[in-house]
Amino acid sequence: MSFQSKRLQGWYEFFLEQRGKPTFSQKVDSQVILNWENKLPSSLLRIWQELGWCSFHNGLLWIVNPDDYQYLVDTWLDNTKYLQLDNFYCIARTAFGECLLYGERTKRIIQIQPQYNTIWADDKQLQEPDDDFGASISTLLYLKSDIADFDITDIQDEPLFERAVKKLGVLSPDEMYAFEPFYMLLPDEQIIIERLIKVRMDVYTDMLYQFQPPVSRGTSFSDIFK
Repeated sequence: MSFQSKRLQGWYEFFLEQRGKPTFSQKVDSQVILNWENKLPSSLLRIWQELGWCSFHNGLLWIVNPDDYQYLVDTWLDNTKYLQLDNFYCIARTAFGECLLYGERTKRIIQIQPQYNTIWADDKQLQEPDDDFGASISTLLYLKSDIADFDITDIQDEPLFERAVKKLGVLSPDEMYAFEPFYMLLPDEQIIIERLIKVRMDVYTDMLYQFQPPVSRGTSFSDIFK
């Protein structure tokens, strides 16, 4: 085993240690994995092979089938230069609809946060393509982040996810927790558990986009939008 292979194995084991056992898993056919080779990092495809498309921590983080989310990627990146820059695929999402997108050529990750009406990226990084080894490590780093980073907080800065599960029930693979009315319409004092509902993610994120197209945030975001 090469040095890079050993190092990647170590990071993968660390990811498993941090994330624990999946709470939901759907087996991925070997041919599907082969179809995604050279498009997605090898570390992610290994997760697919060993764990499937799956969720962790009772549905707070989901590793997903990119094909199921291409509608969202195409919609939210429309009229941005991202579509010309790279082919982006959704590789993971949170219980609150935040999506992690991976670039096939740049091998970099950007984020769509529908409830905040925001696209996050590092413009400088996107101009400096990574290799598969670096991309595999960075992808595992994103996915093994402190689980609290995938949660959101209320006006008292208290996490909402566990209370949402208790109040609304566990999410199905096509569902998310969302605010009613939209987060962007709520005054700060109304960012509370009572405003959360459980919705179909495709329907709700499309409504958010139709209500107001996203703005860009992050580093060096000159001329992201046409």
